[in-house]
Amino acid sequence: MPSVVLAVLLMASGVRVASAQDAHEARFAEALAMFETGDYGRAYDGFHALYNMRPLHSHTTAALLMAGKSLYREERYEMCIQLLGRFHSEHRSSSYLGEAERVIAYARLKLRHAEVRSSAFLLGVALPLNVADPATTQKLFNGIHVAVQQHNQRGGRPVRIVFRDTHASRNGVRDAVQALVGQGVDAIIGPLYSSDVRRAAPIADAAGIVMVAPMANADGITGPWRHVFQANLSFAERGRFVAQQAVQRLGYETLGIVSEKGRGRSEEMARGFAEEASAQGATVVFNLKLDATQDWMRIPGLVGLDTLRSIEALYLSVHQENTREEHRAVAGVLTRLGRLSDMPHILGTESWGGVSVSTFAEQLDISYGDVFHVRRMRSEERTFQREYRALAGAMAPDRLAYVGFDVASFLIELMAMGGSLVDQMAHRAYEGLGTRIQFDANRRNTAMFLMHLDARGSRLAR
Repeated sequence: MPSVVLAVLLMASGVRVASAQDAHEARFAEALAMFETGDYGRAYDGFHALYNMRPLHSHTTAALLMAGKSLYREERYEMCIQLLGRFHSEHRSSSYLGEAERVIAYARLKLRHAEVRSSAFLLGVALPLNVADPATTQKLFNGIHVAVQQHNQRGGRPVRIVFRDTHASRNGVRDAVQALVGQGVDAIIGPLYSSDVRRAAPIADAAGIVMVAPMANADGITGPWRHVFQANLSFAERGRFVAQQAVQRLGYETLGIVSEKGRGRSEEMARGFAEEASAQGATVVFNLKLDATQDWMRIPGLVGLDTLRSIEALYLSVHQENTREEHRAVAGVLTRLGRLSDMPHILGTESWGGVSVSTFAEQLDISYGDVFHVRRMRSEERTFQREYRALAGAMAPDRLAYVGFDVASFLIELMAMGGSLVDQMAHRAYEGLGTRIQFDANRRNTAMFLMHLDARGSRLAR
């Protein structure tokens, strides 16, 4: 009989053990489901309660690890470190010790980032060092550096630059931006190229970090990404600006357009001009597409003098890969039109700033849009010149340096104001030393300078 009683007792005990294990499994699965759906507070409560159950069971250390991970996801880093520290004091032989140490290390890193962020804004910069012309990155970076330096000298919450090399490669771009996100930067300047911006955009946007592309000029690179902004105007956008100025500022209602087939940028600017002119309610009387560069000189014959004289403004979308050739083409067509009487107001593109106006062209009214213009008499510009030269070994700043300075200054100004940076970016205009910034609903810069060209050269239109 005693042996029978013992067997019955053992069987009953086994049932109780199995029942307890099932209960632990169910509790762990329930807490894990909460963790996986992002309900980290309730997940922590579930894992922590399971960890505290006594006697120890097969899920004790797993529950402790997951409770710590839940605290980490809730950004309760100090509590996470304290809780997972029990592995060292109570569960050193656990197979989860290594994972617990990794979570502790990440939590400590997050605390250090928080400490840095409490004392300084972190401005991420993602640019390539191994490009064909490393001076491009250096000039941009020097401009950014001067902007940060000036801000820190003025006082207030300081800014610290965090630089990452994109290595001018697909993986390098993604790794650089991911590293900046991991370091908790407040905003990112870069990458340099349009294709790289498209690769980096999803990473920055998912992290909710504003990323400003300083030089990329392709259409559509901001895509659906709410936190991605394009500081350099696309060529279509440049055409739109000139059309808007022609209608709204100069008051013209009848327009003509000439571009060159096979010249992508010429066609893009003409397309943007035509779209905006129509949107503004103006009438595009003709939109001529030339077959070859030499046809620019034949515009009067191709269009017809009566038609030319019937419009108020003529947009010449000239673009050549070689600047000298472009200036020669522009000077030629302006001279040709200047020999005729009653010509419309001539509108052009940014490269016209280097064109010498002939005596014949002096009678024409000539305006063009430019993305870059420096007013040399401003005290802020003289200060920038001096500080840039001190940093760059007496080298004078060029357009790249001004772009870096202006984009960084704009970001720093908005960060110092507090609030949502992405909302501030969408609603504020900025007048930089060499550029203007005004983002539209698609987060593309739409601001340029309207310039007037005559025998004395280029000057800002009043």
